[in-house]
Amino acid sequence: WRVVVLDPYQVAAIGWGPEDSRFQEAERILKKNNPNYGVSDDWFKGMEGLNRRFVPYNGGLGAKQLQWFREQLTAARDAGDRVIVLSHVLLHPSRREDVSDTTLYDFEEALEAIRACPVVAAVLCGHDHSGGYFFVEG
Repeated sequence: WRVVVLDPYQVAAIGWGPEDSRFQEAERILKKNNPNYGVSDDWFKGMEGLNRRFVPYNGGLGAKQLQWFREQLTAARDAGDRVIVLSHVLLHPSRREDVSDTTLYDFEEALEAIRACPVVAAVLCGHDHSGGYFFVEG
């Protein structure tokens, strides 16, 4: 068994100064995907579905960490290990509308990495204060 801990705020508008490239990347993502960012205090105005994830209190893994994640999963597969993944921000939006606003900016890429190398037995996340679970076959 292996445990892989992801940093869901590697690309984020919180925790980094405005001069930091990780903050700048998050700002680019937020401005592209949320017309309210930097304009209104209501980040969710007019935002629906999965687009609600593009708010400053979420973050992303970023290209470098996603590549590292893929390498970790491949190494586990090659060694015959199973993997438990830990992340504060959700890697899967589930089917509940109310958790789409607590999901990674780049969750699609994270899920693609998991599907491409199916060694993950469980993903444990926080961030969604109402709690819950989601099961994915395969």
